[in-house]
Amino acid sequence: MMQSLSIRAKLTFWYLLVSATALLLFGILSYSALRYTLLKGKQANLEHREQRLLFFLAQSSDEHTIESLSDQLQSYAVIAHEGNLLQIRDLQGTVLFPATPEAARLVAPKTNCGSPLFWDMRVDGHPTTVMCHVVELGNRQV
Repeated sequence: MMQSLSIRAKLTFWYLLVSATALLLFGILSYSALRYTLLKGKQANLEHREQRLLFFLAQSSDEHTIESLSDQLQSYAVIAHEGNLLQIRDLQGTVLFPATPEAARLVAPKTNCGSPLFWDMRVDGHPTTVMCHVVELGNRQV
């Protein structure tokens, strides 16, 4: 016949079960909070990059430079360390900047990006967060 567990063994089992459950819940909550915070930080960073670009272009136009928008964007790409991470399309999806064949590697969403829209994708094998936002550059929406 099987002998029932002693009180000490039962209490130890329940203690282990409760402790393991509490640690699992703590781990899941911690992971979720960290993931959410990092995602929001990434999104804020992308929005700040966009604002820096728009400020640069506004400042360039205030200085009455004769450079075309493409030349101004090229200058920004050289000056700013994130300049090579920039892609500008018109509302029909045509890539305006950079004007290179590999520029089409980012797929524009089929939705309206009136407010910033974020999604994750792989670019050159690396996980990347992408932002889409319609803004006005050079008197046209891009």
